[in-house]
Parts: sequence; structure tokens; C-alpha cells
Amino acid sequence: MAQDGKRLIGVFILNQASAATQLYHFAYVSKRMRVGRVVTKIVFIGIAVFLQLYTTVAAFESKNSQPELGPMKPGMYDVRTFVMNKDTIPASIYDSLRWKDIIFEGGGGGSVNSIDTLFRQRYRRGYFFYKPDTAMKTISLIRFEAGAERPLFVAKYELAGKEGLRLWAKIKDDSIYVELIRSTRKFQLAERQFHWVSEYGR
Repeated sequence: MAQDGKRLIGVFILNQASAATQLYHFAYVSKRMRVGRVVTKIVFIGIAVFLQLYTTVAAFESKNSQPELGPMKPGMYDVRTFVMNKDTIPASIYDSLRWKDIIFEGGGGGSVNSIDTLFRQRYRRGYFFYKPDTAMKTISLIRFEAGAERPLFVAKYELAGKEGLRLWAKIKDDSIYVELIRSTRKFQLAERQFHWVSEYGR
């Protein structure tokens, strides 16, 4: 703007006509300046790519190094039976409040396939954090609001073989009983690496 200061003042303030100007170009007159320009550009691009790659790898390793809290194995569990106040509620695509499946993550996070506003909603799933107590055989579900923990409910649990889980809970004024079975559904991106060459054009 300093280079075209007189032209800008003439057009916008003095209402004078102004001739077009050539684009500003800095001339690298010495070899040292030309080499320094290339080196600086390479270093800048290298740092930008390295930092992005480093943060991605660190986040991936951090997520996969989280310990299993138990008693259930991390993964997706299908809801086989859902009983509310002694009434068995069948699975239905029209019932958006009934739990359809639950995902337990290794680091203590999870989500349920339901739009029940008891949970933090995102993409039609309710998200929560859980804290198991293996001595009391209970699981405490919580959500975070404004940086603080908000208890949702405490469920009694019972393992049903290696792949099953039973839950009993009191949610507000409702008594809930849920039977879960570990899902056999496969998620390819979580189980194998993505290869641009092999995937392109499929």
C-alpha cells in the first residue's frame, strides 16, 4: 500500500483518475538472497508438514494406548433386550429413544444409539463417560457440562459370558434392564490401513 499511496489517495480521496500500475515484484539481486529464499521456503514447508504429521501420530498413539477400564471389552454392543418399568420394548426404527447399541471406548468414553437428551447429543448419538467399579460391580455414567462432571446414573452390571453384559439402572423415575451382546460388525478403516493406490477408483 505504501508503494501505491499516491494513487490510492488520488482515487479514494481526491477523486482523480489514476493509471494502472504493474504488480510489485521484489528482485533478488544476489545469489545469497536467492539461495536464502529457497532454503527458507523448504524449511517452512518442512516444519508445517512435520508438525501436522507429529500431532496426528501423537493423537493416534494416545488414543490407542488408553488402558481398558473393564469390566467389558472396548467395542460395540448390540442391545438384545431393553426393558423399561417391566415392559419389554422391541427394537423399532421408529423408536428413537430406545437404546439400539452402545459403544464402550478404552479410555472411558462411550456413546449410545439414542437421541435421549439425557446424554450429550451429536449426530443422533448420545455421548457419555463411564467409570466402572469392579468391587461394587457398578458403572457410573457421567457427562461434562461447562468443565464440570454431571452424574447421569449408576448401573449395576453382570457379565454374561465373554461377550455379553447385563445392566440394571434407575434413570429418573424409570427402572431399566438391558442385555448387551458384543457386536460382530466390522469397521474396515479401524482394522486396516487406508492405501491411496488400492482405494482410488473403487
